[in-house]
Amino acid sequence: MVLLSERTDLVGALAKLGGDTDPSRVILETKSTNTHENAIYGASLLRPTPQERWLLVTGALHMPRALASFEKAGFRIEPWPVYGATSEASIVPSAMHEWIGLIAYRLLGRTKQLFPMWCDGERTGKTRLSRGAR
Repeated sequence: MVLLSERTDLVGALAKLGGDTDPSRVILETKSTNTHENAIYGASLLRPTPQERWLLVTGALHMPRALASFEKAGFRIEPWPVYGATSEASIVPSAMHEWIGLIAYRLLGRTKQLFPMWCDGERTGKTRLSRGAR
């Protein structure tokens, strides 16, 4: 299954995913206005189980907050950060936005920890560096 959080219709979503994507495997989540809501609404649509692993694709700067939010919502996540989505001029404001978001989400109880760390798809005390998509 593919959960896509976009303000688009299925035709637009399929265009973004590529021509070989089976439309019956795509679920659009269009109600969320932030990462927390995206994780909550996604969980209600997909009903993840502890046995399932989900690939989370998002911008590298946004990955820690997205990862923590989806984990709190019940997803077992394999992160796949995408690089290059932020211009050099906006990297400092974007990074500050994400750090403030991480702190706020933790204080509001929207995540289990301030900064999630992963290794080989399982919780450990170490960070795994992922090549991600370029």
